[in-house]
Amino acid sequence: DVNIVTYSESILDQYMYIPNQLWLNDGISLETQQKWGVRFDVESQRILLPIRTPTGELMAVKGRTVQEVTDYNPKYLYLIKGAMSQTLFGYYENYNSMYEGDILVFESEKSVLKLDSWNYHNAIALGNNSLSTTQAKLIMSLNPQNVTFLLDKDLPIENTKRDVEVL
Repeated sequence: DVNIVTYSESILDQYMYIPNQLWLNDGISLETQQKWGVRFDVESQRILLPIRTPTGELMAVKGRTVQEVTDYNPKYLYLIKGAMSQTLFGYYENYNSMYEGDILVFESEKSVLKLDSWNYHNAIALGNNSLSTTQAKLIMSLNPQNVTFLLDKDLPIENTKRDVEVL
């Protein structure tokens, strides 16, 4: 296991605490954006999403550009890096709704936010396309009834099969 570095919540104060129209257009409600602490960084022109440890501490900040995606301006990047393999996006926030229930596992954080907007609170995201052993242990600690992988359609099926084996 990797040592998880955490940060003070005050580190988020440097970013604007406002919802974003791009995500609103994508079906992520104002309430959801506020609940999950979505911010905006004027300098990098990125929508920011706090990433939390399984116990709720701030461990990373992921940014999504609102500008054209290029080789020099990727769609997503971490403004504050963290060990994503050591957590699951939504695990802390949705814990009570997932414990001993059905769990939906997505690749991206945005899927968790969309489901939250539709009042579904049983979703988590890997933050990438590969389930780590730590993430698998977190899922199993929820004593789930069912775990459904809903990974991106362009991902080779072998990746999902590997994730199922890890679980």
